[in-house]
Amino acid sequence: GGHAGENETAYMMAVDPSLVWKERYKSDMATAIPAPNTWSAYPFPSSILLYKEGQGYPKFDLAKAKTYFAKVNDKVARLIEETIRKWDMAQL
Repeated sequence: GGHAGENETAYMMAVDPSLVWKERYKSDMATAIPAPNTWSAYPFPSSILLYKEGQGYPKFDLAKAKTYFAKVNDKVARLIEETIRKWDMAQL
C-alpha cells in the first residue's frame, strides 16, 4: 500500500473503475517512503508512495478491489458504531 498504491487504487477501482487508468501506471513510478532521517525531497519524486520497497504496487484486480472496499467500509462502520455506543454510555 501507500499513496496511490494497492490499497488506495483498489478502493477507487471499486468506487468507479473508469477513474483508474492502468495504462498510466509504471512500476518505476513508485518509490518507497524513506526511513526517518535518511533523505527527503519536496515535492516527493514519485506520485506512487509505497510503505515498503517492492510491496504494495497496484494489482488492478477488480474482484479483489470490491472485496477490499466492502471490508474497509464494514470496519469503518463498526468503528463509528462502537464510538457512538461509547459516547452514549458516557452520556455525551
